[in-house]
This record gives sequence, structure tokens and C-alpha cells, in this order.
Amino acid sequence: MDILMSTPGIVLYCYELEPDAAAATTKLWFLPHETADNPLASAPFLDRAIRKHAALGERAFCVGLGIATAWLASSGADAAALPLVVAWNTGRCGSTLVHRIFSAAGVVSLSEPFWLDQLGHAAGGAARALTPEATQALLCACVLLDVRIARSRCGAADASIVSLNPKSFAHSLLRDMEAAFPLTRHLFLYRECASVCESFVSIFYRGACLANPDLSRDEFRAAGFGPPPFNAEVDFCAAELIDCGAVIPSDVSVGRMAASWVDGVVTWLRFADDLPYAFPQRHATMRMAELVCKDDLAQRVANVRALLEFAGVLAVPSAADDVADLRAGIDAFVAAPPERSTLVLRAALQCFGTHSQAGSAMEHSSTSATTVVGTAAKAERPPTYMTDADRGEVKALLSGVAVLTERGVCVDGAGAYIGGSIGLR
Repeated sequence: MDILMSTPGIVLYCYELEPDAAAATTKLWFLPHETADNPLASAPFLDRAIRKHAALGERAFCVGLGIATAWLASSGADAAALPLVVAWNTGRCGSTLVHRIFSAAGVVSLSEPFWLDQLGHAAGGAARALTPEATQALLCACVLLDVRIARSRCGAADASIVSLNPKSFAHSLLRDMEAAFPLTRHLFLYRECASVCESFVSIFYRGACLANPDLSRDEFRAAGFGPPPFNAEVDFCAAELIDCGAVIPSDVSVGRMAASWVDGVVTWLRFADDLPYAFPQRHATMRMAELVCKDDLAQRVANVRALLEFAGVLAVPSAADDVADLRAGIDAFVAAPPERSTLVLRAALQCFGTHSQAGSAMEHSSTSATTVVGTAAKAERPPTYMTDADRGEVKALLSGVAVLTERGVCVDGAGAYIGGSIGLR
């Protein structure tokens, strides 16, 4: 393990389960990747970047989970002491932008590693493929190993704060993450449901048409993309949704994404309710509208600062700090020491200048045309996918979920919100 972990260009990619799923027979796979220009350091998604930049013809390495866990213990790695921030999300809501912001602010940020995709699927639904104990053992080992590798890859050996940016379906891991890493600060990023569905499905429809130019809209609407549609009895984490009587939208792809959105939001709300009170709070929500703040730069700065304060990157200024700053002629949002805060905020705000998912298929949706910084060029905006009938069915689904309507959560369109979200005015 010492030799493996000190080998340049090695990255943890996935795990492999034997039938009994025991630690002694579970394997972790490490892959070599291209090191020229350090392509993984700037990648928006680690799972795809590792596959793209794998060093073909080189050896891969396999290590038993038990061996890796023992090595981590002997090296002093402690999951209970790791200052971890996890950006749970609905997808298409700015989560990759938050990954960029955290990285720019000096956080070791891991965006969508494949082993986390695996765990998110394995822990989902009523008939989860892994026990909580097995899930938490894998979480501990994979996070701690990947953090060590990422600190070396990013040249951030001294960085203390670590963040994870899972895919939208990984909310099934909320309680496992809390059990494995008790200091975790949980952030939930969200966007109005119909916009999330439109953004996701327009991307996948565009991809399907590129692969099959003769594919009609009606054929795609009937077949959808990827795995079969969600089955509430199998795929929902929030058990109360099974009996809510809500009708999943008829379009296969829209229905799948809307069901996932509902499950993610409800699972988050239940989880946040159960977290013990702490100061400072260890959970927060943020809506995409407040994260981006397109028309109010001052509010964007304030919201990004609040986000970095929640993550522990910047200290929360006291009243005395504010008074001292004002007397010195410094804006109140700049905390002591002002040099540190100003540099971090400037680096974080520069992330808004480029599309956070540039270079991937995920930047091409009907809800956002991509401007190339420094030029007048724009990526082609695909046509809107969802019909008025689709949007009506999404709203009907949300209205049928009691826990959402009771809280007034995201039912009435773009103006809806989760109370207490960062930056809400």
C-alpha cells in the first residue's frame, strides 16, 4: 500500500463486490492515468475523466478492502475527525459550480468519483444491495484513500477541508455518510423540479439524436434513456412516498427525473429534521437562483461568502470584526484577516466566468446557452423538450406528495424554495 499510494498517476476508480460482500473479499481498483497537464485536477466529473485519461497498456492495481482499511488505520487516517462537506443535490442546480468554487477556495474537492456512483446505486431503495455496515466501511475507505490521492494530485497536502460532490441519486447515502463521518457538514443544492427535468432530458434527448439522427420525439418519449423508469416500491428511499398516490409523469424520461427529484428532496428534509442541533449548524440548503444571482453582483458576493462560511473555508465575522472593518473602510463582508478573505472570494467568484461543465455533454441543455468566455461564440441551444402537458404532470406529482405541500416546497414553479436556504430574501 505504501508503494501504491506513492505512485504518481494512480487514482481510485471503483470497488468490486464478491457475493458475500464481506470486507475480506471486497476489492478496490486503482487505475493509472495520464499525468501530463494534470487532467483530473480540472475535470468537472472524475468518473468520466478517469475513463477518458486512463493510461492504456499500463497496469491496474487491486487491493482488498480489509488490507486498505488496516493500512489507513496504521497511517493515522481518522474518518471521525475529517472536516468533510458533502454537496448533495437534485442535479442541474449548480452543484458542479460549487465544486469549482470550493476547489478555487483551497478545498480538496472530489466531483462524482465512480466509486461514489456505485455506492449511491447500491444503497438506494428498500431492497438495498449493501448493508449499512458494508456501505459505511466502503465509504470510509474510499473517501480517505481518494482524499490522500487528491491532495497529492492537486498539490494541496496541507488542505484541511474536503468536499464531495455526488450525483443527484446519491441521497440514498445521507445517513450512511453521517454515521461514517460524524463531522460532516451537509449542503443540499436544489432547483425547481420542472427545470431540472427539462435540463436533464433535453441533454439526453440531444445525445440520443446524435447517436440516431432518425430518432423521433415520440420514439424517445416512449423509450426514455438508460435504466427503466423508477419503481416507487424499489427505488424510493422515502418510504412514505410509496403510499402517497401520486402519479408519475407519463413521459418515461421526465417521469424518471421527476421521481428522483421528489425522492431526493423528501429524503433530505427527513434527514435534516433528524440531525441534532449544533452551532454552527451542520446542514444548509441553497437554491440555484441564489447561488448564481445573475442580476445582483453584491448579493452574489454575499451568498458565496455565506456558502464558504458554512463550509468552514472562511470564518464567520463577529460584530466586533464588522465594526473594525467599517472603521478601516473595508466592506463588512470581508472578515479578518481581510487579505485571506479577499483572495478566497476573488478566486471563488472567478468560477462564474466559465461554464462549470465546459467540455462535457452536460453543458448542452435547452435551459442554458453556453457562452465561450472571451468570444462571441455560443454553443447551440437545443429546442425545449418538455410540453405544457409534461409540466402539468410534474406539478401534479409534486402536489400529491404531502410532505412537500405541507412545507410549500418547490410546487409553484421557479419562485418556490426550501425555507432557510442560503441567500433567500
